[in-house]
Amino acid sequence: MWFFEILPKSVRDAHRFWVSIIIVLTNLPIVSTYSLMQYFYFLKQKHINTKSQIAYLFFFLFFWNVSKGQTLPINFSTTTVTTDDGLSQGSNYFRFEDSEGFIWITGNDAINRYDGNYVKVYKKDHYFEGCKNLQQGYGFVEDDKQNIYIGSTSGLYVYVRAKDRFNLKYIVPKDKDQTVFPIGFSDGKIWCHNKDLNLIAYDIKTNKSTIYLTASNYKVSSFHIYDNHESPILARLPFLDNDNNVWVVNPNGLLFFNKKTTTTHHYLEKYLKDKALKILISCYDKQTNTILIGTGSSLLIFDCKTATIHEKWKSGRVEGIATNKKMIVIKSKAGFDIYNKNFEEIYHQELDEKLATSYCYSFDKMDRLWLCHDGVGQTILDFNPPFLNKVASTAQFLKVGVGCITEFPDGQYLIQHDIVFDKAKRHFEEIKEVKTKVFSYTKNVSDIKNNLIWQISQDVENNIWIHQIGINKKRKFYARIDNATQTGLMQDALLLNDQLLCSFQDGLYLMNLKTNTINKLANQVKKNCFKINKISKNRIIVSYLNQEATVYQLNENHQIITSKNILTGFQPFYFDEDTARQKIWVGTNNGILVLDTNFKIIKKIDANNNLAGTYIYGILLDDEGNCWTSHQRGLSYINTTKYNIVNFTKEDGIQDWDFNNRAYYKATDGTLFFGGMKGFNYFKPPLTQDNSVYKSKVYVNEILVNQSKLAANCNNDCISKLNLKSAKNNISIHAIVRNINKGKQTPIVYRINHSKWIYKDSDCTIDLVNLAPNKYKVELGVYDKFQNKPIVQKTLYITISAPFYYKAWFLILASFCFAGLVFGLIYRRRLAKQRTIFEQQLALEQQRNKITADLHDDIGSTLSSLQINSVVANKMLDKNPKGAQKLLETIELQSENIADKIGDIIWSMKPGKDEFMTISTRIKNFANDILGATTINYQLNIDPIIDTLITDISTRKNIVLITKEALNNAVKYSKATNVLIHLSIENNQLRLEITDDGIGFNTALIKGNGITNINKRVTELNGKLTILSTPNNGTSIKATIPIIP
Repeated sequence: MWFFEILPKSVRDAHRFWVSIIIVLTNLPIVSTYSLMQYFYFLKQKHINTKSQIAYLFFFLFFWNVSKGQTLPINFSTTTVTTDDGLSQGSNYFRFEDSEGFIWITGNDAINRYDGNYVKVYKKDHYFEGCKNLQQGYGFVEDDKQNIYIGSTSGLYVYVRAKDRFNLKYIVPKDKDQTVFPIGFSDGKIWCHNKDLNLIAYDIKTNKSTIYLTASNYKVSSFHIYDNHESPILARLPFLDNDNNVWVVNPNGLLFFNKKTTTTHHYLEKYLKDKALKILISCYDKQTNTILIGTGSSLLIFDCKTATIHEKWKSGRVEGIATNKKMIVIKSKAGFDIYNKNFEEIYHQELDEKLATSYCYSFDKMDRLWLCHDGVGQTILDFNPPFLNKVASTAQFLKVGVGCITEFPDGQYLIQHDIVFDKAKRHFEEIKEVKTKVFSYTKNVSDIKNNLIWQISQDVENNIWIHQIGINKKRKFYARIDNATQTGLMQDALLLNDQLLCSFQDGLYLMNLKTNTINKLANQVKKNCFKINKISKNRIIVSYLNQEATVYQLNENHQIITSKNILTGFQPFYFDEDTARQKIWVGTNNGILVLDTNFKIIKKIDANNNLAGTYIYGILLDDEGNCWTSHQRGLSYINTTKYNIVNFTKEDGIQDWDFNNRAYYKATDGTLFFGGMKGFNYFKPPLTQDNSVYKSKVYVNEILVNQSKLAANCNNDCISKLNLKSAKNNISIHAIVRNINKGKQTPIVYRINHSKWIYKDSDCTIDLVNLAPNKYKVELGVYDKFQNKPIVQKTLYITISAPFYYKAWFLILASFCFAGLVFGLIYRRRLAKQRTIFEQQLALEQQRNKITADLHDDIGSTLSSLQINSVVANKMLDKNPKGAQKLLETIELQSENIADKIGDIIWSMKPGKDEFMTISTRIKNFANDILGATTINYQLNIDPIIDTLITDISTRKNIVLITKEALNNAVKYSKATNVLIHLSIENNQLRLEITDDGIGFNTALIKGNGITNINKRVTELNGKLTILSTPNNGTSIKATIPIIP
């Protein structure tokens, strides 16, 4: 408290206590005018003279007005690559970034390759050709063909990129220790050193080596990390300097080899010995051509050109060093420190558990710091700013998030209500004041014209406080409006010339800044105002909670002339007008609406259009008319012409997923601000695509065919054509996005034969299953969200050959065979048709023969008898009239019999669907004719299926004639009273049974023609006839006849 001693004695003696209080108060935010006046009233009461008051006032104001400023510290994000990501081991020793953008990492068990998405572990036998697996690799070097050389105790391993395979080179005589450590590539040679620090130049074309003796006094017992009695070699990597000369660092000094003169020099050996120092760690700075050397007590810098050494930093044991064009990182017992190239400290952190066990520091091409966290894996510190500028909340500033952003006339910004932010310097400064009032709501309104910010606050008693904050960043009380209880809670404010238009729960109020009065606007019927949005032609659009918005036309005094409700059925919040393109953008609770000047919807944008969040918290139009919107899932950009959408995520630098309502602002220079729960983002469109040194590119890691590796001994990423047999038609392509910076953020896209694009994760497997024989064009690429289109980067042509039965020769042969088969079938069918016709003709001929025989046998004899009887009757007509009469009756009966037989023959030849032509109908008719004129009772049981099943002419005729013959015999001879006729189908045979209860007869004495004719007809049908009859016991005639189809 040095200043206390130079205060006037009266102040020291009388007010030592109060001065101490003031010193404490200097650590508080700005005190209010009221507090200041209270204190000077105290001085007056204590009769402190004017001189003392002035002296005290000087010191009071000096300390009181020094704002607690804070320049944002060096900003970096941290990511990791661990065993969870696929590393074979958590303790990694050597790391190397190749020209293709891969990071190679060694462990005790395998070589790892990291691409930003995926860690490929080279451990399996098929990766090593003619040599054992490489477990402990020492150092990396890459040649001009992108092949990589790794040292080991067995020789020099070579990764051949075109094959994705390793082989082993013996670059020293086989009777010598094969341990080598690669240093660099120059003039077509891989430069290495062995344990004796002798140099070996291996010519990659001739496979020959040249050994250069260096006469080094230092011998390396082992390159292994565990042999660290002084410091492991991974902390003192050898290198080629800017002139391609060789430097090897050992604990006792520096070994320099001039390749042109093939001469060796030893540096620092005496210097280190005199100071009792050992080199623990080193790092070559290509920019300054110097070597940073860490010892047990200090940091030394050795100039490679002048061979001079000087001590730069002395803070204890140095355990880690890395440098790039902008900074130097040093890990020591004192902590983890970052310096600029002038050795001005820009960051310090005490060693925590992670940093204490970290080693192997180096920068990648993007100036990100890589270090190994022992037992865990790799940690990456990214010092590059995010795509979107971000200011994160801290315990001191913005700890409750950001809900209000306003602009000062000098280009600085008021964040919340008391934080001044200079975006050019990224500097925060707090407006100091001890607040004696608790405000329920505060709204800041920029007044660029008057070079100030109006701050309108509402306290818990509904008093309205108005302050001004000028470009001096001091808050000045302006006015207070007491007891504004009728308004309700304040929601928003808008500056209209010298008046403030404020929205309250009760409606819109106009606050006159000259008279300090507040009045409710007339012509309002709505309450619960939410947001006032100013548009052209002296109009405002007011959004309300749980109802449509209203457009108000104002006059020159800012009074409402007319009003119009718009967007009924929607919940609009925010409006921003693009007068140049005659559009109005609207943020709602369900996406974005685009209106024309008549407030008609011309476009709706929501989740269906790939908008990440649909509950809108704010919208701003940039100078090109494109829409930027904050929501519950980050930040999105919408193009004003094509309505393409770009969604920004945490990887792009958004402060957090959730933003705040009404926390947005567009500055006069076009910079856009969006506030959220954990800080705010600011940026000035247009934003261009990420111009990182690492470009996302699709890399084919592996291709499987039918779940088996390709037999081709080549790098699968180099394959552009696949010719496969028809059985090998299941293909799996493991593809990743190669980008060690943002590989995981870029989706992979692919399509087949120009079909629809399919989107996959950045590390994915593309399965092509059951491919038909054909030619396929598989295009792979990445999705560029800034251009909103796929970028094709790789094309794979796949040919699935057809099986032999798809070949032309086979198809021709098959065609001939098919044609022959068809011809044979047609010919066979034609023969069958001819055979059928022949058989039909033969059957017809047989039927004719049978009919002829029947006519000859049955009718011919009757006609002969009829002729004879006719002649006899004619001669007897005169001589014996009675005899002639009898003969005429006989002739009549014979004629009827002939007609009847002819009718049966004709019927049998005309089977059809007519029910009068069926067997059952025929039998019923003649049974009724024969038995109906008698006293015999008869019963017919005929299966209906017989009518459709029996179609053969001969069978039909004979069944009818057999039945008729049997009935005639029953009528003539049986003297029966009952006759049963039964006709059925059993076991594919026709069963005919005619039974009577007449006098019967002795079957052994059968002599009549009737039974003979029946037996003849059954035999003709290949049937079996059974006659059962005994005198006085009736007769049963049974015939079993096979069915002819």
